[in-house]
Amino acid sequence: DANVLAAIVRLYHLTGKDGVVETTLSELARELRVDSKSGSVQRSLKRSLIRLVGARVTLRTIPKSTGGKEIELLWGGGFIENCVYTGRTKSSRVAIHLNQFMVPFYHRHSVSILQIPILTGVSSYAQGMYRFLLGHRDDYKFISLAKWRTVLGVKEALKDKAFRDALRRGLNELIQQKLLKAESKIDSSGIVHTYLIRSHTALPPQ
Repeated sequence: DANVLAAIVRLYHLTGKDGVVETTLSELARELRVDSKSGSVQRSLKRSLIRLVGARVTLRTIPKSTGGKEIELLWGGGFIENCVYTGRTKSSRVAIHLNQFMVPFYHRHSVSILQIPILTGVSSYAQGMYRFLLGHRDDYKFISLAKWRTVLGVKEALKDKAFRDALRRGLNELIQQKLLKAESKIDSSGIVHTYLIRSHTALPPQ
């Protein structure tokens, strides 16, 4: 769902107008760099769009107009207001109406959206880890395995060893992609050490 939202925002910057992205499922699939002709991909995209319409977030901001005073505006709403899909073919049009409150943030890149090519081909563990790390101020983190279970939504049914192995593979993928420094590791006590490389290509251009 995060990748689909990222693709929608990228399309909005390319072709969107008045908070609306006019596209097709095939075009959305190509933006995600997945098989645009696959029926299962098309169905998966439809399900993701439905979930995104129902997703709700809380946004905290400090307006520049306050001169930096500690004023927080709390707002609850969604990324997408509604989505209209018409037709039964892969070329059928999809009109994605973004939440008007969020549109200015997308314009200003105030909402960090990862570019799709960076995380294409890496595991869901690596994707989830990187999004979490990029959303925090500190470039280095020391996080327990239990905390990572919560962050990644991994159930207790998965044994600790299997989870540790999957997490280690995710770390190695991010190191290979030059998104984490080579000293990132899982130590003998089960603490995950991550050292983030703030790649300029990881965020949209300012």
